[in-house]
Amino acid sequence: MSPSKLKEILRLHSNWIKNPKYTHLKADLYREDLFEADLNGSMLKEANLNRANLNKAKLKGADLSGADLRSATLCLSDLRGANLRGANLRFTSLGESDLQGADLSGADLYMADLRGAKFTIELMDSINLGSTIYQPHQFSFLALNRTFLNQVKKFQRKMIG
Repeated sequence: MSPSKLKEILRLHSNWIKNPKYTHLKADLYREDLFEADLNGSMLKEANLNRANLNKAKLKGADLSGADLRSATLCLSDLRGANLRGANLRFTSLGESDLQGADLSGADLYMADLRGAKFTIELMDSINLGSTIYQPHQFSFLALNRTFLNQVKKFQRKMIG
């Protein structure tokens, strides 16, 4: 997607947030290739990013609250300080992403791949981590309030000598 087209979609989406009755303005980025896109500080609240390629995307401080990110790829993305409250991150690949300072409260991370991702634990209240794949050291001091940890899979990194 061209930067100018993306900018226009973000502008229209911002207008939708101000006046939700204009549903045709809501961002629909289903399956879009946003590889290395600069979306720092973008307003993507409740946007459809289902299956989008957001690998290496810059999403620092972006508002992705309530966004649909199911099966999206966000490997090596910068999500520092992003608002992901209530976001649907089921089956999402977040490998090696930086989520420090991101608010994941109420997010659904069922079956998400978090291997190598960096987190700030205190901003992860009431998230669903069911069957999530992660490395043991990432959650070594599980201070997660009201978090579902049923069937959490631990991933052991193999050392290649």
